[in-house]
Amino acid sequence: MPKLALGEDQFSHLSKRERIEKAHSVTEQYLDIFGDDFYLEAHRHGIEDEETMNDLVQYLSGKYDIPVITANDCHYARPEDYEIQKVRTCLSRSEGGGDNVLLTDEDGGRFAHENMHVKGPEEMISLFEEFPDAAENTMRIAESCGARLPMEEGEYFFPEFPDLGPAETTKERLTEECAKGFRRRYPNASQAHKDRMRYELGVIDEMGFNDYFLIVSDVVQWAKAQGIRVGPGRGSAAGSMVTYCLGITDLDPMAHGLLFDRFLNHARTTMPDIDIDFDDKRREEVIRHIRAKYGEDRVSEAITFNRFQLRQAIRDTSRVFGLKPTEQDDVADEIKAIRKEHDVDTVEGLLEVSPKLRRKRQDDERFNNPPQAPGRRAV
Repeated sequence: MPKLALGEDQFSHLSKRERIEKAHSVTEQYLDIFGDDFYLEAHRHGIEDEETMNDLVQYLSGKYDIPVITANDCHYARPEDYEIQKVRTCLSRSEGGGDNVLLTDEDGGRFAHENMHVKGPEEMISLFEEFPDAAENTMRIAESCGARLPMEEGEYFFPEFPDLGPAETTKERLTEECAKGFRRRYPNASQAHKDRMRYELGVIDEMGFNDYFLIVSDVVQWAKAQGIRVGPGRGSAAGSMVTYCLGITDLDPMAHGLLFDRFLNHARTTMPDIDIDFDDKRREEVIRHIRAKYGEDRVSEAITFNRFQLRQAIRDTSRVFGLKPTEQDDVADEIKAIRKEHDVDTVEGLLEVSPKLRRKRQDDERFNNPPQAPGRRAV
């Protein structure tokens, strides 16, 4: 049975009276649908409105005999990372060519919140003493979940290509589409070209990736048909004649001596990786098409991690601390000069080898104790 936890997000936009009326109505409706698989959810991040909702959760739990679980919104790993989160939100809000958002601005860090670090079990239990069974209830939900993603070698988790004819296989469709592209791309094909195509199709079929190549081709062709700009291809996928003949890439691997085995071979234990660049302004259209055609539950956007290099990190953070461009350039130039002679990648390392930066930190309070936003601690 699916499980549902009702939390504050469903009611936070309503007035107190509306909340109570709506809460009773929604609770009774969900109880009727989910029965014993319905839970109430409590949050506590030091936000005033949460306490009103927690009181309502406690009341509804007693009235309808509904178990309560507790949850935590996580924006950063440790409590002390809150200060970095404030800086990061100011930087994010400063992007796009507008004015810089400073920490000293009244709402400079308004999208950063304290108490949203990753909390351990002891901390979570101590935060919700009024819900002594919440941790056990939370574990009950986790233990009842039977979802499993393919994780063993050779297991893959992607949809089947849907547009096949009666009794047609994906191998047959891929071979047919490649044959069309092959005639177009290589009107005077040599035996070497033909052998290369047969080899690539054989490897793709043996490794079970026929669906994958058909799906990627379908997405690219759809985008081009809508007038959405698509990149010519990059990375190891440009070494595939199959991707070239399908129109996924536009670089002839034979003419440029590119190797298919760098892209895909029998020794590879991971999925092939085809990097595709779409017009940034119309990228969402492509994503919507994929979701509509292959299913909302089969499409996911991957997370990315950014690592700030030392010089750029100091230049960026200087903006939110209010340093003038000339002051930012002065520090950046000093770092560039230092790194020509010293292998340092931390602020502490810079201060050890740069008398100039040590003097700045000693003489200029902005470098040693950055300005404090109203009602906030200094970073």
